[in-house]
Amino acid sequence: MEPQDSQEDRFEWVLLDDVDSTNRYLRDALNEGKLSHAAVSAERQSAGRGRMDRSWQSPPGNLYLSLSFPVPEALADKAMFFNVALAVSVAELLRGEFDLDVRLKWPNDLVYEGSKLGGLLSELVRPRTLPLHLIAGLGLNVNTAVSIPDALLLPVSLFQALGRRVEIKPLREALARGIFRSWVELVRSGSAGFIARWRTLADMMGREVEVRTAETILTGRALGIGEDFELLLDTGSEILAIHEGDCRRLR
Repeated sequence: MEPQDSQEDRFEWVLLDDVDSTNRYLRDALNEGKLSHAAVSAERQSAGRGRMDRSWQSPPGNLYLSLSFPVPEALADKAMFFNVALAVSVAELLRGEFDLDVRLKWPNDLVYEGSKLGGLLSELVRPRTLPLHLIAGLGLNVNTAVSIPDALLLPVSLFQALGRRVEIKPLREALARGIFRSWVELVRSGSAGFIARWRTLADMMGREVEVRTAETILTGRALGIGEDFELLLDTGSEILAIHEGDCRRLR
């Protein structure tokens, strides 16, 4: 898992024992004009967050990683594509390194055999003294299983999938390098290639799913992902393009 160094690999590392949130740590640093191109990792988080302001349990033994990256203003309305590139990069590395059928669940989960292996969360921020930046967080269940009572998916860890413990340090370093390279590729070449790769890794295409939005709960067949990363859902009476929500397969 040790690729040759390139310009994209030259980022700052911050390793913490304990923090409330690695994303918040990076946001505060950016507002102080620091850590413009950086990776922050912690042994544990006391206040990790997921989508829709949900809590993310963060015990020791797992991987908690947040990254910052300057973003061109022309991509200010394309934050979701950085999350697509993040998801593709992480899933492809885990599949290649551990020979596991890791897949992606719209919009932001890593799954293995129908259970949640990790979660992703990206946001654009405008620091006081720096240009537009992306902050993206990755929570990955590595060596400690977690219990999330209100989760749409039961969690699973790499330890459970592999039957052995995984060394976090080389995995963390390889993931950070791969993610930064993917983001550079996205800025240079656009989103089409990443959308195509995401589709090949999708967990729910062609399946019956439930989608929870802020307004309602929908069921239907997931037809695919559009070019703007919207979920195309066939409800039986119409085909909807859903831009935000939570999705799970119906067993």
